[in-house]
Amino acid sequence: LKEKRGARKRLEEITTALGLNELLKRFPYELSLGQSQRVAVARALIASPKVVFADEPTASLDEENGSRVIELLKSYCSKSGATLILVSHSSEIIGDFRRRLRVDNGQIYEVGVNA
Repeated sequence: LKEKRGARKRLEEITTALGLNELLKRFPYELSLGQSQRVAVARALIASPKVVFADEPTASLDEENGSRVIELLKSYCSKSGATLILVSHSSEIIGDFRRRLRVDNGQIYEVGVNA
C-alpha cells in the first residue's frame, strides 16, 4: 500500500469495520471465500472511489459479516459522497436504500425511492 494521504488510517478503519485485522498477515490461499470477499471490499474502498460497484457483495458471507459489509458500504458512500451501485437478489439488503431499480427481461423499472 502506497503511503497516500490518510491511506493507513483508512486501511485500519476499513479492516476493523470488516473484522479483518487478524487476517492482514495471511496469504490469499490461507483465506476462506468469505474472508476473500471482505478483503475485496476493503481493497475497493481503500482507493477512495467516487463510484462503488458491488455485485452480490454478501453472497458468500454469513449474516453478521454481510451486515458489516453493507453498513460499511453505506457509511463510506454517505461520508464520501460516493455513489453505490449494488446488485443483489436479496430484498432485505436493498430494502432501505434511497433508490432501487429492478431489471426484468432486459427492462429497467424503478421500484422505489426513499427520502
